[in-house]
Amino acid sequence: MNLVERDAACWLRRMGRSLSALVLGTLFLGLACGRGAAGPGGATAQGSSPATATAQAPIASSNFVGFEDPLSENGAWVALTTMAPQGTRFEKNNGALPDSAIGPSTNHAGARTTAAVPTDHYSEIVVGHVGLTNPGQIGPYVAPLVRVQTSGASIDSDYMWWGTQGNGDDNYLYRIDANGTSYTATKLLPHPPFNDGDRVRLIARGPVIYGIRNGVREFIYNTGEDLNKVHISYSTGTTGMLAFVPVGRPLTDATIASWATGPAPVSSGTWASSTFAGTENPLDEGDRWYPLPFQNGAGAPYSGFKKSGGLAIGLDPSHNASGVWSIAPPAKQYSEVTLGTVASGGGGPLVRIDRANNGQTGWLLFLFADNPGGSGIYKLTPDGNFTGPLFSFTPTIVAGDKWRLTADGNTLTASRNGVAQFTYTTDGSYPAGDVGIEAYTPAFTFAAWEGGDPAGATTSPTITGFTPSSGPVGTNVTINGTNFTGATAVAFNSVSASFTVTSATAIQATVPAGATTGPLSVTAPAGTATSSTAFTVVPPPTITSFAPTSGPAGTSVTINGTSFTGATAVAFNGVSASFTVTSDTAIQATVPAGATTGPLSVTAPAGTATSSAAFTVVPPPTITSFAPTSGPAGTSVTINGTSLTGATAVAFNGVSASFTVTSATAIQATVPAGATTGPLSVTAPAGTATSSTA
Repeated sequence: MNLVERDAACWLRRMGRSLSALVLGTLFLGLACGRGAAGPGGATAQGSSPATATAQAPIASSNFVGFEDPLSENGAWVALTTMAPQGTRFEKNNGALPDSAIGPSTNHAGARTTAAVPTDHYSEIVVGHVGLTNPGQIGPYVAPLVRVQTSGASIDSDYMWWGTQGNGDDNYLYRIDANGTSYTATKLLPHPPFNDGDRVRLIARGPVIYGIRNGVREFIYNTGEDLNKVHISYSTGTTGMLAFVPVGRPLTDATIASWATGPAPVSSGTWASSTFAGTENPLDEGDRWYPLPFQNGAGAPYSGFKKSGGLAIGLDPSHNASGVWSIAPPAKQYSEVTLGTVASGGGGPLVRIDRANNGQTGWLLFLFADNPGGSGIYKLTPDGNFTGPLFSFTPTIVAGDKWRLTADGNTLTASRNGVAQFTYTTDGSYPAGDVGIEAYTPAFTFAAWEGGDPAGATTSPTITGFTPSSGPVGTNVTINGTNFTGATAVAFNSVSASFTVTSATAIQATVPAGATTGPLSVTAPAGTATSSTAFTVVPPPTITSFAPTSGPAGTSVTINGTSFTGATAVAFNGVSASFTVTSDTAIQATVPAGATTGPLSVTAPAGTATSSAAFTVVPPPTITSFAPTSGPAGTSVTINGTSLTGATAVAFNGVSASFTVTSATAIQATVPAGATTGPLSVTAPAGTATSSTA
């Protein structure tokens, strides 16, 4: 009996969706095609718990400082010419952007690195500026590229994460199939619009392509299905970037601020576990999970799972399958699930998944809630089928039960709550591989999972807590747990940190530059532990504006910005000022005596922010001279000095006089009736000046 055959309707729906991918001859004409936002192969990130891929330091990078056309940087770049028949190239102008906009809509600025990049790699851009594109409109786009073909019949082919601001029709993960003179573009997965400042990393790892935006996995797609299509998938290549500006739009509408490339994450340790705490869509957990490929040629790759409410929930309406690639388990391995909701559907643990296979593989212990008698051992085959049950039994399926499938040589052992239920001898297929999970319909969920080396559960690290739970870059954090001895890495939301192992149960780590809010992880010889709660990285303060922008000592100034909570100092051009923090985004400060014109600064626990504009300190007025020096009432007197603008009063030995401010350095005043011999005074917004002579 074949599992797929039990739900022909869902099977047909999957096939129908797979046929909706439209191959385009010209990329940016806004044609409707591709899958929906939660379609096969991936899903738009909906969760609140960021988890990122951990990659090594960049192999090559550029901030594109200076000017150069075409972009070369001493031979670091080679132009991609297939998508630019009229010769559009990247130029460097304190950013990378197209050097021309030439119609008709097929001229793209493209470049690939000449650095030696491994087969599994990432390409990352920071969006400098990308203009707004509305539905049905040809607009500007930018993209990182992976698996760029450098020669042969498929030269310039690649995978790209193409994005613009707004809901443009082409916000998609694409596969580009090129031959040196022409290309076609296949939409694979939709994604939300890009925003200026986004850090967009596209990763190619084995047959899987996935995207991390600002530290959060946004989609993941298994390209295994491509092999039986008209165009093949690309398993090798290099990295690069692409940009497009339509005629009539500024070239700066497709500006890439920086670019970097390096190795993709690699497996570490032999055991892992999860309680599925938090919220993620798709399921990621620090680059732990990947979806399996589905039926080659006819189906679509699995979308995988999401986690919500302490459960792992399938994204596809029928079957869902995911493997764990954060570890490299030995051939003797196990996968164990704790059942969540089990009212209908089915599922169970997977072992011996070949992550490099372009079709699904592995051995599955399937627990069938809809028909318990159909439960048993199934073989996942690369053609997309579930062969079996090869061994059948009728289990009692109860939420909270732990079901384990262990592979030792050709022997599979199924256990429930630590008690062996049966063994099965395989045909020898799949002698090693990854562990994972499989579920039939989103109604069958998992409350926890563990797997890998059977000895790993007793030696793998765990994180039980950490203090403090928040702080800025540079904060010293104590991580508590077990089995920390020999730890090789600590990361804050996948950003590597410096650390010291103080005991088997404690690590002292420092929040690294570039860290963002998210889970902590500790990698030790027996595996990687990830915290169930997030460490909150307190960002440094910023000053966005202040008002008024000028005034004398004593003026009350409102400073606007971010992360002001806990501010310890405010200064006007280096002179300390009294202040009150009224909110996380506002401070009320008083211009101090002795302040001079210059920038404002705010010091908070996470650092010091300095304004980009200067506050102009208006100095008090001065009287340097007056003429004539004597005369009767009614005499017109010219008073010379400084900072006289805005003067509100003039007096002759204390008797108020009529006056006119003729400039910042001169006042014309009339000696008033009743005036007596004595000094002159001028009152302005910044104070009162009195003459030194009478």
